[in-house]
Amino acid sequence: MQGGSQQLSYFFSGGWDGKRMADMGNHQQRSTFSSSLSYSPIKNLNVDFSYGFIAENSLSNAVDFRSFSYLYP
Repeated sequence: MQGGSQQLSYFFSGGWDGKRMADMGNHQQRSTFSSSLSYSPIKNLNVDFSYGFIAENSLSNAVDFRSFSYLYP
């Protein structure tokens, strides 16, 4: 979403995606958000502000063999 005027403009964007992996029970989810605000109070002066955020969550049902310390001498 974006809009504004010559002096003030804004932009917002967000998204989500989730996917299942090849192995049963494994998945990955991600959320994103970004925004931008631009303000020009007088000629030749611009004030810009931008922000971005990403959150990720994943689950793996794989066995981590590093946790089996008795396998190593």
